[in-house]
Amino acid sequence: MQISDLSLLALVPVLLLVAAAAGCFWLTDRGFARHVLNVVGMAVGQLALLGCCTWGLLLIDRLWAYALWLLLMVVACALLGLRAVRLPLLRLLPAVALAILAGVGLTGGCLMLCLPKTAFVPVVGVLIGHLLMAVPRSLQTFIGCLRHTEAHRLFLLACGASELESLMPSVRRTLRAAVLPLLGQVSSPVVVAMPLLFCGLLLSGSGAAVATLCTLLFWAAAFAASVLTTILMVWALWRGKKVLAEILHSETL
Repeated sequence: MQISDLSLLALVPVLLLVAAAAGCFWLTDRGFARHVLNVVGMAVGQLALLGCCTWGLLLIDRLWAYALWLLLMVVACALLGLRAVRLPLLRLLPAVALAILAGVGLTGGCLMLCLPKTAFVPVVGVLIGHLLMAVPRSLQTFIGCLRHTEAHRLFLLACGASELESLMPSVRRTLRAAVLPLLGQVSSPVVVAMPLLFCGLLLSGSGAAVATLCTLLFWAAAFAASVLTTILMVWALWRGKKVLAEILHSETL
């Protein structure tokens, strides 16, 4: 689809319907209407910024530009994930960012082997979008499990279990928490509620078979990235036992 395929005249009734819906909110609940306007304004601004960045990346079309954009996305995902669970940013940012970079880099790199170069931006965007939900959930679950199962873990260690064996209950719960958002999306009735990725591929002119195959590939890559990133984060947190001990004895989470 190109800009020339859009009918400007057909946008008028759409805008009128949006204005009518906004007017209903304004007449019935002005407080909530202001909230809706703020959210819509932020969404439009972020989407415009994303469009400009994507346009610039495709215009430059250089490896260093793609690498810089990937690093910025990874750092932003790590910052937002740590901030969501109120963990120390500066002390955990390198470990979390490297785990995200490894997960996105490995799974996205494998996915790019069967896709054209122009798919780099949506590949990274989809993977980062899923990790933006998986990272805070996995961090919160892992630290919460360590706090609530400390006595059980010490009992297992006293009985001769290794550190890995004593951590397995917490690791299992953490992995479940990391993939639950994706599983919830995949288990939805996609026949009725079509995934946005599938719709986007159809709008771009891809056939139904290509759209279906690419959606499955993206889901598989997101699952692998969530699991790999979570395992690396858990390993990094456990290696930094001093920082982890401070977090466990603090009032965060």
